Amino acid sequence: MTNPEASSAAVERIVIDCVSLACGVPAARISLETDMVFGLGIAGDDGMEIISYVCSVTGASLHDYDLYQHFGPEAAFSMHRGKPLTIAQLVRLIESDLCPR
Repeated sequence: MTNPEASSAAVERIVIDCVSLACGVPAARISLETDMVFGLGIAGDDGMEIISYVCSVTGASLHDYDLYQHFGPEAAFSMHRGKPLTIAQLVRLIESDLCPR
């Protein structure tokens, strides 16, 4: 896709659809502002599995990004309280991975 707006919209749709499927939350209830950590309650391995699924669909790797700062260890989530990660932030991470500047 050569049109950056079309590419961004496609990545947004893919991320929302993947998160929806993985979490069992209707896609209509997920927006770019939805926080995966605090809005959807995703923690630990669940978060890593969802990101892995999104990456497998988009072709992104995100190997250089520390996702544990958001999801942390699942058993310690009540103490860890990861940093927020919105759908928009995830979309930007994926776009940066796919199209480095």
